[in-house]
Amino acid sequence: DYLFYVKGTSLIASRGCPFDCIYCQPITKKLFGKKFRKHTVNQVFSKMDELNKKFGINSFFFHDDTFLVDKVWVKNLCQKLIEEKRKYRWICNTRVDTISEDIIKLMAKANCKEIRLGIESIDQKVLNFYKKGIKVKKINEAIKIIKKHKIKIFGFFMLGSPLETKRIMWKTIKYAINSDINFARFSILVNMPGTYLS
Repeated sequence: DYLFYVKGTSLIASRGCPFDCIYCQPITKKLFGKKFRKHTVNQVFSKMDELNKKFGINSFFFHDDTFLVDKVWVKNLCQKLIEEKRKYRWICNTRVDTISEDIIKLMAKANCKEIRLGIESIDQKVLNFYKKGIKVKKINEAIKIIKKHKIKIFGFFMLGSPLETKRIMWKTIKYAINSDINFARFSILVNMPGTYLS
């Protein structure tokens, strides 16, 4: 799989995030607006083709905050890639509560190779403090669905919540190690200016 010659770049297909995590909001909505906006499927597809023809790009990282906010849009993009027989490899960022069997199956068929999930913590009290709006059970379900379709998982985790003890932090670390996640990144919680944490 990794012997495939990859020449990649980043793309941003949408702006804005409708969620209210306290480490991002309300500053993100002030910067990008409260409305979730996106390019059309044809615009994104044409840009991928243009980059491929001009520079030989065959791999794309969609840097959108939450790529799967509009599942109909994602399905249309996947169907376009499949119908036009493009073999571009691509990855994206999203939340665990946007994961469903039908969309992941289609994304795999459209050559999605990795999904980056904002998991943050495996402790429900910490998730509630962050106002993630997700349950630990949903994290496990999302990982199971993604791995079923042979897509790799990159998990983002945060340490340093005011509610966290050493035991809770180790619980999250051990979860990342023992789960089916392929890659994990741990960050320290920072009170960014303009967020609900500051």
